[in-house]
Amino acid sequence: TLLAVVALATNAVSAQTSTRIVANVPFSFIVGDKELPAGTYWVQPTMLGSGILKIAGTANSKSTVRLSTLLHRNNTGNGKLVFHRYQDQYFLSEIWQTGETDGRQLTKSNREKATQREQLASNVGRQPYQVIEVVVVGQ
Repeated sequence: TLLAVVALATNAVSAQTSTRIVANVPFSFIVGDKELPAGTYWVQPTMLGSGILKIAGTANSKSTVRLSTLLHRNNTGNGKLVFHRYQDQYFLSEIWQTGETDGRQLTKSNREKATQREQLASNVGRQPYQVIEVVVVGQ
């Protein structure tokens, strides 16, 4: 029975955004406290089963790493990057692989938390950000 448990755990880990995904992001965006220009980016864990993701540009040397947590959706769907848009600032929030029910949510940075507080104060009763999705173009 121990072998069965290990096999199940291995399958669960490999399903958690274990491969590289690629997306064309048409706007500059923020990951943590680092601003990245518009362009084509790839995202993948720093090591299998790790909650630390590396986000890197394919045509530029810009890259960063960020801690993430596991997310679950009921149905498999398209691969996508999900951003929170506050006026003219975009923060990367979620990463989903095509055909997977598990994705990753990036930990909110202090910069995004401060921006969210400002938006809540000026737009009482309304959601402080817009959700913007960018479809994954490859893996």
